[in-house]
Amino acid sequence: MNTLKVNLVKILKSFNSIAYSKQKAKKEEEPVFMTLEEALQDSTLVKKMHSQLTKVNLTIGSSNNYVAGLMFNSHQYYILGTLREWESFFVMRH
Repeated sequence: MNTLKVNLVKILKSFNSIAYSKQKAKKEEEPVFMTLEEALQDSTLVKKMHSQLTKVNLTIGSSNNYVAGLMFNSHQYYILGTLREWESFFVMRH
């Protein structure tokens, strides 16, 4: 009976540590917010933006700014820019 209790305690500790590590990992993966001007400084991000985004992906935000979301390096990125900035971005393809 004691062996059973010891094993149950070990199992509970294992589940608690797994749950804690998953919760910690979720907290570390917060979305990244940046302006289009800041995003254009990273060439690999720009390539990923060109491959994932079209004008259809733009969502109107506040103050006539448009937001586009994409996944890059296992993080969710939200890029904010004016319509004019986005139009010039789509024209400058590659």
